Amino acid sequence: MIMKIVEILEITGKITVKTGLHIGGSKDDLEIGGLENSVIKTSDGKPYIPGSSLKGKMRSLLELCQPLGLNNSLTGIDENKLHTCSSNNCPVCRIFGISDAKATENTKIGAPRLIVRDALLNESGSDSEEYTEVKYENTISRITGTAKNPRQIERVIPETQFNFSLILKIYDKDVPNDNNSDLIPKDIDFANDLYKVYQDVINDPKYNDKKYWMLAYVIQALKLLEYDALGGCGSRGCGKVSIFDKDDNGNPTSKLTFKTVFPSPDSNSDTKPESTE
Repeated sequence: MIMKIVEILEITGKITVKTGLHIGGSKDDLEIGGLENSVIKTSDGKPYIPGSSLKGKMRSLLELCQPLGLNNSLTGIDENKLHTCSSNNCPVCRIFGISDAKATENTKIGAPRLIVRDALLNESGSDSEEYTEVKYENTISRITGTAKNPRQIERVIPETQFNFSLILKIYDKDVPNDNNSDLIPKDIDFANDLYKVYQDVINDPKYNDKKYWMLAYVIQALKLLEYDALGGCGSRGCGKVSIFDKDDNGNPTSKLTFKTVFPSPDSNSDTKPESTE
């Protein structure tokens, strides 16, 4: 199957850490007496959020709130396994992709539509040169009430900001028309409602068009993330983040930026079709 890219969107914004963030790094350089549970850092020693961590969390949250769930007659997936399928009507697999092992000769989804970049530290958003802290934890015996097994974990401190960038590719096969009326999932009415709920964080009303229906799911995933946790130790207080910051009156203090990067306004060039065979 040959598909042609008709538009590429770049979605940018900021992730603000609200409670200590722990995304574990490599232990290859662990020194004697050093911190065992350190956070992942760039080569110059600054923390960042890997694109794989952000994308994986967005996908898992969307899977849990979609009608197809983890075990559905549409996909035939065992209830004890993670969701992945080759259905052409699955919005999660269309946006985030499927593995080669699940692809079949009838699969028409093609390549993943969403690319999630590493979210790098926004150094201008902090007055401090210290971006991490050490949190001390231990296990409390429920029987004796005594503490044991002390441990330390490194966390990115609250109010630290990271700049994130998402790339959403729209192919000709993704644009609704009379010949693919079943393209948009049945719950798209709920997805379209997101445009009304979050219209204050969308900087251009043109993206309300149904051509951008996948964008609604991306926004939904980011909003769900605010009510969950990013990284490890989420059940113990870590990983609360904010993307759609609001003031005391509920008005947004930051917006996502949506920009069409292809085709450019002054470009008349055609794009080479991409083969998914």
